[in-house]
Amino acid sequence: MGMIFGLDIGYSNVKLTFGESEGRPETVVFPIGAAPLKTFNDAVQGVEGGHLDITKVDVDGETYAVGYEPGKIANAPRYISENYTKTKEYKALFYAALLYAETNHIDLLVTGLPVSHYKDEALRKELQEMMQGEHKVGARRTICVDKVSVIPQPGGGFINALNEAIESGDEKKANIMQHGSCLVIDPGYFSNDFVVFEEGSLVQDASNSSLQATSKIFELAAKRIGDSIPHRPGKDLKPHNLEKAIRNGTKVIYFQGQEVNVAEELKGPSKEIGKLALSEVLNNLREHSPDIIVLVGGGADFFEESVKETFSGLEVIKSLDSVAAVSKGYWMWGVSK
Repeated sequence: MGMIFGLDIGYSNVKLTFGESEGRPETVVFPIGAAPLKTFNDAVQGVEGGHLDITKVDVDGETYAVGYEPGKIANAPRYISENYTKTKEYKALFYAALLYAETNHIDLLVTGLPVSHYKDEALRKELQEMMQGEHKVGARRTICVDKVSVIPQPGGGFINALNEAIESGDEKKANIMQHGSCLVIDPGYFSNDFVVFEEGSLVQDASNSSLQATSKIFELAAKRIGDSIPHRPGKDLKPHNLEKAIRNGTKVIYFQGQEVNVAEELKGPSKEIGKLALSEVLNNLREHSPDIIVLVGGGADFFEESVKETFSGLEVIKSLDSVAAVSKGYWMWGVSK
């Protein structure tokens, strides 16, 4: 088919997998920081010597700085809302992602929405229309997207997990996923999405989204750390400091001069939020009984223990690259069309 572009714009990272349909794709992940360039320049003075790596794009006549760590600069709010896809920041992230493909023409772009949003046909159509067509991303750069397909976000995780099973030669696992009932759980930053596939087809009434997601874990952990370490009012530990530590693989951070073991502090909140999220999953499953569980998404590690406890006796598959699993699945879906 030509150039296929799998795009997963989350609330923490942007994940993209792209390449010619006949070849091996490339995957890129970058943080979702996005702000008007003037706001960025005014705020970044004095931060790390006044320099942060960014990508510049033009959005409706305004230049945006994209790709820095969220929460890194002041006066640039992080959008965590139902209207995320309608913001200029989201469009800026989309344009920055397009630049990574280093091409002026994309034959098919595949993206997704959280399950609860995907059920809104008008929202799907609006996103499709925004992404399709010609995009003037810079003064001298226009990129054309011929066609856009929008699918349920965890569907990309299902396709990627099935492909991993086939490539590893695990016929039993692949057969269960294709001919049995497969529950895919995709814990993101803002929403925790889950879908059921029976014989490879999506079961809409057993699929939904929960707000008991990774951001809730960071918020609860930050509060508990703050409660245990004396500090001045208004000088609370910010949840994004924990998020940044996880993103960068940092084991220890400091708060009020005290050493904080990030992994240890996240254990309790992960279990508590995981229990709440899995309760919602079970309520939605109703009469559906999965044969296998697939766990994808940036928050997969935090929810793995709760998933295994809730579905004891069932095999739980965690993707080899949980963070980018969905965008890889989008690309594979595009190749199959």
